[in-house]
Amino acid sequence: MLTKIQFKAGIIKDDSALAAEGGWVDSDKVRFWRGQPQTIGGWQLLSTETFSGIARGAHDWTDLNGNPLMAWGTAGNLYALVGGAQVDITPALASGVLTAPFATVNGSPVVTVASPLHGLATGNTVTFTNASPVGGLTLNGNYPVSVVNVNSYTITAGSNATATVTSGSTATVDYVAPLPTGNVDGLAIGYGSGPYGTGPYGATTVTDTDPRIWSLDNFGENLLANPRGGGLYEWQPSFSAFNLVLNGGFDADTAWAKGTGWTISGGAANKAAGTASLLSQNLQNLVTPGKTYRVVFTVALTAGTLQFRMNAGTPTPAVINVGAASTAITQSGTYSRTFRAPAALVDMVFSADAAFAGTIDNVSVTLETRAYRIDEAPRNIDWMFVDPNRFVVCLACQETDGDYNPLLVRWSDQENSRIWVADDNNLAGEISLSSGGRALCGLAARQQNLIWTDNALFSMTFTGTADSVFSFKLLGTGCGIIGRNAAVEHNGIAFWQSPSGYYIFQGAIPQKIDCPVERDVFDNLSPLQSEKIYAGVNTKYSEIWWLTPDTRDGAGLECSRCVVYNFIEQHWATHAFDRTSWLSAGIFPDPTAFSAAGLVYSHEIGKTANGNPIMASLTTAWFDVEDGDQLMVVKEIVPDFDDQVGPVLFDVTSRRYPNAIDTLTTTHTSTPTTPHMRMRAKGRQIKLALRSAVSPAFWRLGALRLKADKAAAHR
Repeated sequence: MLTKIQFKAGIIKDDSALAAEGGWVDSDKVRFWRGQPQTIGGWQLLSTETFSGIARGAHDWTDLNGNPLMAWGTAGNLYALVGGAQVDITPALASGVLTAPFATVNGSPVVTVASPLHGLATGNTVTFTNASPVGGLTLNGNYPVSVVNVNSYTITAGSNATATVTSGSTATVDYVAPLPTGNVDGLAIGYGSGPYGTGPYGATTVTDTDPRIWSLDNFGENLLANPRGGGLYEWQPSFSAFNLVLNGGFDADTAWAKGTGWTISGGAANKAAGTASLLSQNLQNLVTPGKTYRVVFTVALTAGTLQFRMNAGTPTPAVINVGAASTAITQSGTYSRTFRAPAALVDMVFSADAAFAGTIDNVSVTLETRAYRIDEAPRNIDWMFVDPNRFVVCLACQETDGDYNPLLVRWSDQENSRIWVADDNNLAGEISLSSGGRALCGLAARQQNLIWTDNALFSMTFTGTADSVFSFKLLGTGCGIIGRNAAVEHNGIAFWQSPSGYYIFQGAIPQKIDCPVERDVFDNLSPLQSEKIYAGVNTKYSEIWWLTPDTRDGAGLECSRCVVYNFIEQHWATHAFDRTSWLSAGIFPDPTAFSAAGLVYSHEIGKTANGNPIMASLTTAWFDVEDGDQLMVVKEIVPDFDDQVGPVLFDVTSRRYPNAIDTLTTTHTSTPTTPHMRMRAKGRQIKLALRSAVSPAFWRLGALRLKADKAAAHR
């Protein structure tokens, strides 16, 4: 006689396989949808290019023309996907121009460099260009630094200084400090992102122990990016970078002689000493106010000074400086500087004083294609997000007075990511949270922001008043977050993984979610790698995915498995999965995930793993008849599948007692046309395992029927 057998949706791992009778105890690449198990959707490469490193943070958005964009960060780089192509947009840690920075000691190669709020750490490197000789040394080139304090560091020259020189001259030097590579893995010092962490990355007196993760968000069409513990960076999307100095149409006054085609090569613009003079070219309708551009030019200088400036303003334009790009030039060389275009821009201008004698050549102005630092923002930030009311919010950063506060929440002025000091004319501000040792992360939810510390959850609500721009409320304690990317929001509901389990917040108080695989996850998680846990939403199937490192896979250093919660049907599943960051469908039509091998995949597409088989499997708990008082002899299984593609393999396992040795029968194959499978398996308990083996493959299980007879039990 055939008997229909049904199992409850979801995976149960935290009970014995017999105690979980009537359910499923293991799964891989199988989801439960409308109560029935089915193979998850396939995946394929979104980009055939390979990026360097492992993605630890991702974001997608659109530019003002509706073009979809994507960005992700690794331990060493920041990338964007623009028009289907990967672009390296990694910023410099810091760059600019220093005035009279070098101090030398006669007979010593050690040079002290004055650089206010430099943000460097010992071991970082800095590159100097266009340096004037000082103390017998010309310090162009790359140098490792040794930090003295927040305003100075030392470098070691290739030879000894021939004079003692203290800072005080007017000589300048251009510098760039590349973004140093962060940690790939959590280190054995400290304790992850919890209260025992050792401080912000980039601080001069601590050692960073956590893997580098990125917080990413968009401010309008521009990307904002923060490598944990570092600065705030901005990237303006661009599909091309044209030279805006197209034809050398500079207007030269009587002091300049301009050669033909001098902006391309040869025929430089020349000026003799005697008269202060401007060399200008109109940039109206070519340069967008507020955007950042890079100007490159070559100067051969024999006397005097030269400045790059802008003619801007309304109704009467005036020649103005544009930040560090306008620092006076007194040394021959090739200069590459960035500037932010002012409002009502008319002309770009080279301004020479009366003593200037020399030439300018090879001028170009292009939109800056790399991310660049917002110098006005706090210099060490642990997390960043954008409030829907157009404030940039930073967590665990410097207060206005410069002191680092691990519980600080600080926000910019509304609509302005460059104003961070509060006064009567703006809405910038800051507040210190009241619970926990460190503010870890935050995200925008419906009508409020949510901020997690290592111990608590807070709400941050916009009030719209100058006296109290945001109000803060403690929502719960004992429910802090396990890693900065372990929370996700969907339709105003937040889900996150805490050191004490999985939680949901629906607008009242945080609530713990009953999770029958929780112990299995936490027992196999290395605490040093908990910062790598990454939460994402699979909206099509109402699922939350937590990508998790697992000590059962190698050393447990990398995300190799995921636990999945269906928040509508309220059941769980598990997969073995090599993914480190996740983006929900929306901007791009399908979910996007990143592998540890440096590849970007679109998910829920087709029925293959990028052309390879999806090795789906599913295992029942043990089941018996009459509580095991009778032996059971299974003689036949009648399969029932919907939309089956490819064969499904059945393993039937029996045993006499819960602690006895399992006996595996032969494996049976069910094709889309298989009516039944005959076999013989005898035991007090029986379990079934289903698995796929070929590509393409898909199956959705219906109602299995089993033919089993009782047999006398012999003890």
